[in-house]
Amino acid sequence: GRFGAILADAERPLVLIGGSTWDQESAMRISDWAAAASIPVVSAFRRQDLVDNRKPCYAGHLGIGADAKLLQRVESADVLIVLGDRVAEATSQGYATVQSPVPKQRLIHVHPDPCEIGRVYAPELGIVSGMKNFAQSLGRVRIAARPNWQQWFSEARKDFEDIHCRTNPD
Repeated sequence: GRFGAILADAERPLVLIGGSTWDQESAMRISDWAAAASIPVVSAFRRQDLVDNRKPCYAGHLGIGADAKLLQRVESADVLIVLGDRVAEATSQGYATVQSPVPKQRLIHVHPDPCEIGRVYAPELGIVSGMKNFAQSLGRVRIAARPNWQQWFSEARKDFEDIHCRTNPD
């Protein structure tokens, strides 16, 4: 479908997960799918708990005091898959990393409220769905990770670990 076609053209895809309509299993399905496809996952403001921060797909969270490298990564993504989040001011850094109304990134926006899709951002593809149903259907979308995705994926994780996983030399 259209979702797979947009991803097939991607060089630097990124998943942004947020909102409040998740259950643990659905969030885990998303991160497992993203990890298998070598797509980094970023959590929205105050939603770091949606993805196990130890998973190799996790690249950090957007919000107040977000890491500069992460902000650059979001800006340089060519496909942004927003799952369950509105991408409000804190997550978008004052609408700078994800510009409104038309983002620089090709935007796929999945949200359970049909009134939310297109309200602030004009997505290339808008999908009205609950997160549980979307997570289940995403398992049927097979995306072969492209070689350049692996580098993008690894660098995203390394940037996160460099900031958040330092050990105390004492």
